[in-house]
Amino acid sequence: MDRRRVVITGMGSVTGFGCGVERTWQGVIAGHSAVAAYYPFDDRTQPAEAAGAVNLAELPEETAGLGRAARFGLAAGREAWFDAGFSLPCRSPEGVGVCIGVSTFPVIEDRVDRLSVLLKDGEWDMQEYAQLCRERPCLLTQSDAAGVSSLLSEMLGARGRSMTVQAACTSAAQAIGHAFETLRAGEGEVVLAGGTDSMLSMMCITGFKLLGSLAQRWEHPAQASRPFDRTRDGFVLAEGAAILVLEELEHARSRGARIYAEVIGYGSSCDAFRFTDMEPSGRGPVQCMRNALADAGITPESVGYVNAHGTATPLNDRIETMAIREVFGPHADAGLAVSSTKSQLGHLLCAAGAVEMMVTALAVHHGVLPPTINLERSDPECDLDYVSAKARPSQVEIAMSNSFGFGGQNGSLVVRRWNESNSDSSVSISAQPERRRVCITAVGVQSPLGLDWPGHRRAWAKGIGAMSATGRDFVKLGVPCAGLIPAEESASSIRNRMLRKILTRSAGFAVAAAGEALRVSALPAQLVRTAELYVGSPGLDQDLNVFAEALLQSLEGEEGHATFSYSRFTRQGTSLIDPLFLVRSLPNAGLCGTAIEFNMQGRNLNITNGATSGMLALTSAAAAISRGDTDVALAGGYDSLVQMEVLLGHLGAGRIAMEGIDGGYLPAEGAVFFVLEEMEFARRRGANGLAEVTGWGTSHSSAEEASHGLERAARTSLEGYGGPPAMVFGDGLRLANHDAMEAEVIGRLGQHVRLNTAVERLGFAGGVTGLFSTLHALASLREVVAPVIAWTSDRGRNHVAVALRSVAPEVTA
Repeated sequence: MDRRRVVITGMGSVTGFGCGVERTWQGVIAGHSAVAAYYPFDDRTQPAEAAGAVNLAELPEETAGLGRAARFGLAAGREAWFDAGFSLPCRSPEGVGVCIGVSTFPVIEDRVDRLSVLLKDGEWDMQEYAQLCRERPCLLTQSDAAGVSSLLSEMLGARGRSMTVQAACTSAAQAIGHAFETLRAGEGEVVLAGGTDSMLSMMCITGFKLLGSLAQRWEHPAQASRPFDRTRDGFVLAEGAAILVLEELEHARSRGARIYAEVIGYGSSCDAFRFTDMEPSGRGPVQCMRNALADAGITPESVGYVNAHGTATPLNDRIETMAIREVFGPHADAGLAVSSTKSQLGHLLCAAGAVEMMVTALAVHHGVLPPTINLERSDPECDLDYVSAKARPSQVEIAMSNSFGFGGQNGSLVVRRWNESNSDSSVSISAQPERRRVCITAVGVQSPLGLDWPGHRRAWAKGIGAMSATGRDFVKLGVPCAGLIPAEESASSIRNRMLRKILTRSAGFAVAAAGEALRVSALPAQLVRTAELYVGSPGLDQDLNVFAEALLQSLEGEEGHATFSYSRFTRQGTSLIDPLFLVRSLPNAGLCGTAIEFNMQGRNLNITNGATSGMLALTSAAAAISRGDTDVALAGGYDSLVQMEVLLGHLGAGRIAMEGIDGGYLPAEGAVFFVLEEMEFARRRGANGLAEVTGWGTSHSSAEEASHGLERAARTSLEGYGGPPAMVFGDGLRLANHDAMEAEVIGRLGQHVRLNTAVERLGFAGGVTGLFSTLHALASLREVVAPVIAWTSDRGRNHVAVALRSVAPEVTA
C-alpha cells in the first residue's frame, strides 16, 4: 500500500541572528554572520572565542529559570506551533507528538562560586555537592534528557509519544527523520520535531579545544568558520534551536494549512569506524545519502541542492565532498549546488540538523539558495559547485540536508518544493498497511546478577541478591549498597582496544550485552552489517572528576575562600584534563561503540528518554520491522545510576531508599539487548523464536494524569487481543504515587492480573529497568497462554508498554 505523505506546516527558531525564523532566514540569505566574539565568564583578559551566541534577553521571561537549551527549545517550539496555525492546548492530543535532539552536558559555570568547598583532595565532595543541588535544583535538571521534550509536550497538552534523540551532531536530523517515518506509517497526525542545544560552556569549549576541532586561525570572529575553504581549520561553536511542525498531508489540507515543503525521504547509517574521525572512503555518508534517495524514490539527478554538513574541519569537508561526488556522479558537476550555512551560524551541534533542514525547506519554498560565506580560497579537494559569497536565485524542486555526527551516526533528509500539481491526495491514505509479525530471537544481558543471560537467569532462580557495597562517598550520602556490575570483567569481552580505552563503564555494558545477543542469534556477518540498531542511553554518562584537579588548580586566594580564575584555568588547568573526556561523555557512545565493535553500518537511532529510553528503543525497532523497513534489528539499552550527578538527582527527588525512610529504591546499572526479526524471515533462517512482540504502546501525560497515560500505553499494546494480560511486569519502585498509579492501571485491566517487578531484587537501573521487566516477561511465557505486558513510566510523564506471547511451534520448527 502507498505510504502517507508528510509536509512542513510550521517553523520556529532561535539562533545567533535572534529569535524568529524570519531573522535567521534573512540573515542567512543576506550573507551575514551570526558569529561574534564570545568571552567565557565575561573574562576579557583572555582571548575571545568565536561563537554563534544567542542574546538571552530576547527570550521569554517566564523561561528564565530553565537551562539555555530548554529556553531555546520552548521559544522555537511555541513559534512553530503558532506559525502552523494551531492554538493551545492542541485539540487532538493523542495524535500529537514531540521528537527532538538535545544535549545534556552539565554547566560547570553554575558551580564555580562554591568550588573551594566542593572540591577536596582532587575530587568532588558529594555531601557538599548534594547540599548545593538542594539549594539549586536547576543543576540537576541539566541532565534530565527527557525534560525538554516533556516541557514541549506539556506546553501543547500533547499525549502522543514524546521522545529525545541523542546522536551528537546528527541528533536533530535523526529526530526529524524518525518523526517523518512515524507519521508516514500512520502513527499520529502531527509531530513537533527538531533540536535545541547550547555548547557554549566551559566543559564543552574545553573538550572541543582539546580535540583540536575548533577554528583557531582567524582575525575577525565572523571569518572563523570557513567551510570548503583551503585555509579552514575547524568549526565554530554555536547555540540555538529550530523546531518544525511535521504534519500528515491530508490533515494539513483539511484545515487549509500553509505548506512550506514536503518531506519525501530520510536515510541514516553508521560509519562503524572511530568516534572522532570519518571513515576515509566516506562510506557512511555515501550510504546515508543513498538510503535517503532510495527512501524518497528519486534519482540523484532529481536533487538540485545539498545543504552540506560542512563543518569547516579539514578532513570532514574533504570526505563529504568526495561522498557527494560518489553519490551524485556526473550530476555533481552539472546542476547540483552545495552550501554550508555553518559558515554563518556556526555549529549548533545537536540542533544543527534542524536549523539546516529549516533553511533547506525555506530555500526550495522561496527559490533562493543560501551562500557559503568566507569561501575565498579554493581547495582542489573541495571542488563542487558551492554557492559562495551571495545567495543564488534557483527554482530547485528537490533538496537534501546532511548531518554527520561524532561517533559516526549520519542522517540525510530530502524535501520537495510544495505546489498543488504534486498534491494528488490519492497517494495519501489513512488506512494502515497490514503489520508484519515480529519476534525476539536472542537476548544479551549485563546485570548485577550475571554477565550473560544464562548467568542472570540462574542467579535469579536461586534467589541470589544483587546488591553490593558502595564506596565511601555513597555511604556518606546514606546509600551503602547498589546493584553494581564488575566493570573490568564486563569490559574483557570487548575486542576493540580503542573502545576498552574510551568507553565509560555503562557504555561498555552496552557493547558486551549487544555482543552476547548477536553471538546467540548466529546472524551472519552480512546481516549484522546491515541490521538496524536502536539504543536507549543515559542522558548523562560522565565523570565530573575528570575536571576536578583542573578546577582546583584554577582557584586563587586562601583555602576556603578561594575563587575561580578563568585565566588560571586556561593557563594551567586544561593541561590536567584527559583530552578524550568529551568523547567518553557522548550519550551515543554505547550505540557507536556497538557499531564499531560489530561493524554495524545500517540505520540507527539513539534515544535518551530517562527511564523509558530502552523500551522506546525496543518499540521503535519492532515498529520498523512491522512496517517493512527492515527484517532484522538489534535493540536495547544501558544505564547506570551509580554516577554522582545522576544519583544526586534521584536523592534530591526523594526516590532513593535510605535508612529511616520508608520506601524508595536502590540504584543499579546494567544493559539488555534483544535481536528482533520479522517472523517469516526468522523461520526461513532457522532461528529460535523466544517470544512474539504482539503490540506496543507509548504515550505522554502530565503527572496528574499519569495513570491514564500508562493505561493508554498498556491498552494500545493489547490491541487485537481483546482480553486482559496474564501478567504485568512493571516498575514497583516502592514510591507511593508511582505504585498507586501502577495499581490503579492493573485494576482497570483486570482484577486477576498480577504485577511483577525486578526492581526489588536488581535495584532501579534507569532506562534499563523496563528492559529487565521485558526480559523477565519473556521468561514467564512458558507458564501462560494469554499475552504478558512489560511496562515502564518515567516519573509519570512518558509511558511505554510492550505485549509478548509465546511463539507458535511452527515458527521455531
